[in-house]
Amino acid sequence: MCMDNPYISISLNYYRELLHAGVGIFEYQCPPGQKLRPYCHAKQFIIDGKFLSIGSLNLSIRSSYLESELMFGILDSSLAQIQESKFLKDLDQHAHRVNLDDYTKEEKAYRVFMDIARHLEILY
Repeated sequence: MCMDNPYISISLNYYRELLHAGVGIFEYQCPPGQKLRPYCHAKQFIIDGKFLSIGSLNLSIRSSYLESELMFGILDSSLAQIQESKFLKDLDQHAHRVNLDDYTKEEKAYRVFMDIARHLEILY
């Protein structure tokens, strides 16, 4: 995990509950010895291989009420399937699926940051 991003500490606070619910969590892997490089920070939702939504909107109170963020929705199964294929390829090549053992180690290592993030989360 690349801990040079403060948002990671916020996210970690939700991992245990999500993992217990059966949600797959994948983390982008930094190349060895490198910090996370700039990347396109868009969010993407693909629903049933038919609907595609792409944008900058974060699912948070701050983003909903204070930020000028957008989502663009497209009902086009061919485009949704292209994006899904790209996404799955990227997961396979650049991501690690988090399991409960991984999370427990991260939780121990970053507990202080997670506790601080829990109190400051509303700002993000």
